[in-house]
Amino acid sequence: MIEDGDRAIQYLTQQDPFAQAGNPDLVILDLNLPKRDGTEVLRTIRSTERLEELPVVILSSSPADVTEGVVERANLNADCYLMKPADVDDFLALGTVLMRWYNDRMRPDAAS
Repeated sequence: MIEDGDRAIQYLTQQDPFAQAGNPDLVILDLNLPKRDGTEVLRTIRSTERLEELPVVILSSSPADVTEGVVERANLNADCYLMKPADVDDFLALGTVLMRWYNDRMRPDAAS
């Protein structure tokens, strides 16, 4: 787990010498991060060519309409939103997003 937006951006852009090689398979992102907020992290993901298709789940204790509004006003998009405390339907929706992403990546004609 990465605790602040600066470290998240460093990790994702591999500017951190301690970061593991390769891209993550999924980002679970809180919008209320110290140093740089989650919209800045999401903007970095969506504007970095090798990361732009990375599935991003926004996890928030704010109401869904508020959280989605923050992301939309920043002209960004997330793949899924989970509100704390999450229920079974929320986790099933997340599973659907992950399966779609995985199946798209594993297609023989998918770019490597």
